[in-house]
Amino acid sequence: MSYSPDPGQRRTSYFVHPFSPEASHEYTIFGVTAPTSGTNSNIISYTSIMVPSICRVYRHFWANGGTVGTDSVQAGIYEDTAGGPGSILNASPATVSAGANACQFVDATSATGHVVTAANSSTDGTSFTTASVTLKKDRLYTLFFVNSKASAADTASSIDNGPTFVSRQSFQFNTGTTHRSSLWTAVPTQNYIGTLVINFGANTQTGCAWILMEWLNVDTTTNHGIVQTATGTGNDTTPIATLSTLGAANNPVVGFESNAAANAHTPGSGFLELWDQNYATPSTNAALEIGYNDTTVDSTISSAQWGMLAAEIKSKYGPNDGFVLNPGRYWLAWMANGTTTTILRSSTVATSSRHIAGYIETRSVNTGTWLPATATPASPAGVARTIPLCGFTTIASP
Repeated sequence: MSYSPDPGQRRTSYFVHPFSPEASHEYTIFGVTAPTSGTNSNIISYTSIMVPSICRVYRHFWANGGTVGTDSVQAGIYEDTAGGPGSILNASPATVSAGANACQFVDATSATGHVVTAANSSTDGTSFTTASVTLKKDRLYTLFFVNSKASAADTASSIDNGPTFVSRQSFQFNTGTTHRSSLWTAVPTQNYIGTLVINFGANTQTGCAWILMEWLNVDTTTNHGIVQTATGTGNDTTPIATLSTLGAANNPVVGFESNAAANAHTPGSGFLELWDQNYATPSTNAALEIGYNDTTVDSTISSAQWGMLAAEIKSKYGPNDGFVLNPGRYWLAWMANGTTTTILRSSTVATSSRHIAGYIETRSVNTGTWLPATATPASPAGVARTIPLCGFTTIASP
């Protein structure tokens, strides 16, 4: 006696992309031309797929065009909802494209993050309120912020309104009008929509800047996934904080750099800037950068008093574990962050689906940002659409 898979059930392909069989179910794309090399300018692309069998996602890939750009590229997978793409499920680290006329592979098991909201206020206050945010159950959220005061800047007493946030690091820098940089983290036990309040109790601060990030693929069982932190202070052009040996090569490292002169921030070698902002009274800068497999978290600014807060995030998966994807509908996403990246791509003049276009795209991506937490679908239209050759592999090595 022998056993074999049900002949009526097809397995998910080793390579899933907009032109593979997974993209031909219910969401139909018409008028597709053969992929050719082309430059993409600040664009996010979404393509619907149907996964027929349970699989593991090991690596994201895209087919580079005839030249190699100098901008970051990121690929991801979004859940499917009645109106189109929902929340992001998995994403590669943002990576500079490399290898002309070649397929580029990027790990899908590393912890990755994206900015949910970032803002600042130079109005004196005992608390500062973020924009309304959507926080997902069981995901890591990191809230970096810097606050200022004429004397010693105070430590925040709590982060209010949303899930329970825990203080992970806080330190003071600047010998004049003092500043304090802090990191708080949360892993919600239920979904939350609303504002967050950075509360300093009865202590009035002269300003505050904050950056909230959501993380994917994080092992949150210990300290919400924060493996270690490190701090550094100085008064020169090279902010730096040095971490101990990292727990794994695919653990991301983030650096929150603040300075007391509102000086723009240039990330260190191998790091990507996620955000850079200022407030005026007193002059303050807050910037966030991310990298992998590097314990020296550094940057460059014009000379000023500065503070650098570095943290290591624990990835949930090992390199051979793979991200589990159950059968169902999903959306592939690909982002070219800048104006120089080329990729093999096709175009279509008409689309159809249950509710929206089988392919949607969002333009005008801000340099330094990653794939968003959620996608905003476009209406069905018969205009030309760009379809990049990108997707994921269900085997550890091609």
